[in-house]
Order: sequence, then structure tokens, then C-alpha cells
Amino acid sequence: MKLPTALIKNLNLKPALKADRRCSDQIHANHYSRRLIAALLLTVGIGLLTGCAGTSTRLGASTGVGNAESFGNKQVPAACREPNTAPLASLADKQSSSQLHLRLGIGYMQKGALETALSELNKSIKIAPGYAEAHSALALLNTRLKRFDEARKNYKRALRISPGDPNINNNFGFFLCQQGEYLAADKKFQCAIANPLYSTPWRAYYNGGICALKADQLKQADIYLRTTIQLRPDLITVLFSLAELAYQQGSYQRSLDYLDRYKISGRPSPQSLMLGIKLANKLEDSDLYASQAMALKNLFPDSEQAQSLYNQ
Repeated sequence: MKLPTALIKNLNLKPALKADRRCSDQIHANHYSRRLIAALLLTVGIGLLTGCAGTSTRLGASTGVGNAESFGNKQVPAACREPNTAPLASLADKQSSSQLHLRLGIGYMQKGALETALSELNKSIKIAPGYAEAHSALALLNTRLKRFDEARKNYKRALRISPGDPNINNNFGFFLCQQGEYLAADKKFQCAIANPLYSTPWRAYYNGGICALKADQLKQADIYLRTTIQLRPDLITVLFSLAELAYQQGSYQRSLDYLDRYKISGRPSPQSLMLGIKLANKLEDSDLYASQAMALKNLFPDSEQAQSLYNQ
């Protein structure tokens, strides 16, 4: 089967980070298809998690969080440290055909042709039921379709096949964090980080930091986010997350310093401008308040943050 030229171009996915909305690459024998899944997650996954820092959820029965000591637990299962993460030999000659349908499914998902994407991913799984990446991609699609129970089943199937796969663990951790199951999500992030073949562990550290921030686990969020900035000093969105964290810790000047660094390289967003307004109030800086409020109303007049100013 030959891929259409237009679709091949669409498969040249580029990671995209969006700090304004709610909140993987890996070295492996089937490296190309994993890069596609990683790029897809970065577009629809991390970009969504990034905005979570602005709406921290307090601990309670619904959060799935135990005590603070449970976060960042390094006692991960042995499978999480297993380098050989997927039994590709079992795919035999079916692997190539299954990968083709996986790539097509991801390409159609990127184009918004979700029904066709679903058909292609189901074909991939039918040809090779033991293809963990196909189950993970189907989980991403079902999440996008808001079929959360199905997505959860897809992730569990993928991890039964390849329990130590760092990308799948990171994906599942992101999903669980979206569902408010913060402690369960943290365990998946820890499992991803523990795998020695994870070529981009900063993704799991970053997602773990945002998730810990949502769970009010500020100490662990600080560890995760500072590790992320060490691994990826060019990742602008981490600066905004650190600014949010410092604000929640009551370190308002430090928060403003991070926010200023973010503004140098990052584009303004309703969240960053609103944080500037909150900092202006805490620091009693009328000039900062006026500039941030004006920018918010002019650049994002229909945003929730701007509306809150109009209603004051």
C-alpha cells in the first residue's frame, strides 16, 4: 500500500506547546511510529496540561490523592525499569502493515478526520493485537472523542502488552491527571521516568509537575518543574508554570521574576496576563496592574479572564 503524497506531508508532525490551554520521542525498534505518537501527544496532550497550573484543585476525596509523602515515590515496579519495553518479535511480518495503518490513523487524527482515523487504528489492532502503540494511539483518539471509559481500557491494554513503555505511561499519566486521579497519574509519570530508554524524560517531569500543582502538592511540583527546566532550559512554558507555583507558595517577587522571563520569550496569554494582574495586586504595583489589565482587555477581550475584569 502506498501512502498518498499529501498525507505523507501531513505526517511530518511538529511538536507544539500551548501554555494557554488545559493540560512523547522514544528510541525503539519501531522508532518512526513512536515519533508520530510522541508528536501527537505533545500537540494534544502537553498543550492541554500546560494551562492546568492556573486552576489548582484542592485536595479532597475526589482528587485521588493520598498524603504528600506519596507523591514522587521512587518505589516503582521493576517493569518500569525494563529496557525491552515491547515484544515486537510477536508482530512478525504483520508489523509493517499494522504500522502503516497506525501512521494513517494518526495522520487522519491530525487532520480532524476522526471517523477515518478510528477505522485505521482499529485495522492496525486487528492485524496485530499485540501492538501496544496502536492501543495507545486509539486511547488518544477516544479521549479526543470524550469516550473516556474506552480510552482507559485502551491504555490498560497497551500497558498489559508493554508495562514499562515510557511514552504510554506518560500518556496514561496525562489522561489520569485530566480525570482528577492525581496520585495514580504520578505513579505513571514515575514509571516513565524510571525507564532507562526514555529519550525525553522531561515530558514526564513536566506533566508530573503540572499535575502535582493541580493536586496542591507544591513541594513535589517544585521538584518536577525545576528538573524539567534543567533538562530543557529552552522550554518556555516551564517558566510560566514556575511563576504559577511561586505565586501559590506566596513568593510574589520570585513569581514576577519567572513571569518576566516568560514574557521575554513567550507570547502573552490570558493566563499569563491575569497572573500579572494578581501579582500587581499583591505587590501593590499600580503601573503593572494597568499595563496587564489593558493588554488583557485589548488582546483577549472575550476571554474568561477579561470578562472577570469587566465584572469587577
